[in-house]
Amino acid sequence: MTQCPLLVSGGSGQLAHLVLEHLLEKKPRPVIALTRTPSKLAALAARGVEVRFADFDQPKDLARAFAGAKRMLLVSTNSFSKGQRLAQHRSAIEAATLAGVDHIVYTSFVDLSVTDLEFLSTDHLATEKLLAESSSGYTVLRNSFYADILLPVLDRAASSGIISTAAQDGRVAYITREDCALAAATALASPFEGRRVLEITGPAAINSADLAQIAGEVTGTRFRVNNLPLDKWHDFLVGSGVPPPMAKLLTSIEHGISRGALNIQSDAFRDLTGRPAASMAHFIAQKRSSASSGTEA
Repeated sequence: MTQCPLLVSGGSGQLAHLVLEHLLEKKPRPVIALTRTPSKLAALAARGVEVRFADFDQPKDLARAFAGAKRMLLVSTNSFSKGQRLAQHRSAIEAATLAGVDHIVYTSFVDLSVTDLEFLSTDHLATEKLLAESSSGYTVLRNSFYADILLPVLDRAASSGIISTAAQDGRVAYITREDCALAAATALASPFEGRRVLEITGPAAINSADLAQIAGEVTGTRFRVNNLPLDKWHDFLVGSGVPPPMAKLLTSIEHGISRGALNIQSDAFRDLTGRPAASMAHFIAQKRSSASSGTEA
């Protein structure tokens, strides 16, 4: 008997695309990709992925898009207008239930509900509540910050040798986008049918001094950390071309990190996938190798 297909939302996005690649490699069962732009997935369609149009802002058509799937990956949307992302997630969960989806894997974010960075996880925690109130089984993947966001920081520091920050000694267990995709693909293809919440982080929580040391060892460049007060950090960002509203947001995040808000580390990735998450040293070395060879890691 043919197994029911696995369904992945947000198929045109970076994370979902990596998930689809993992599923094609594993070939666990047929795969459906949902997207608002099916033409962007022509190459995946040619490799056997069933591409379907879906728009979470058009809920009346969603149940049809989910038809036939029993397990679904709900990739959190990047809509940041007040209330829009949560409304999109609610529509997707309700439509999935109507379509008979038994298990939903959701890409969430670490729980920051009792910190200065609560705004980063508010929609995610509200979505987790919707899942808990639904009739579906679920796997919530609370992903830490991507290691990938540090690449521009290291690029800026390459010429000066200075890593500027306002995070002080604050630590983050960065995890690569690639590893988050592997975790999502593994959870989606898993036979697990219950309900679980997994903290998906890198293998170690590091601070800026650690980053400078790791980057220096990998690249052979000596880096030093310049810890700035929050107001100077904000000015530094604006002077670097960051729009003031974004600079304000990034300053708030640095402040939260400095207070330990993201000092969360877990071995759940290893337990789920059977291998450790990539270290920061491995990630930086891999990106350098890809850049020098002209390929994309």
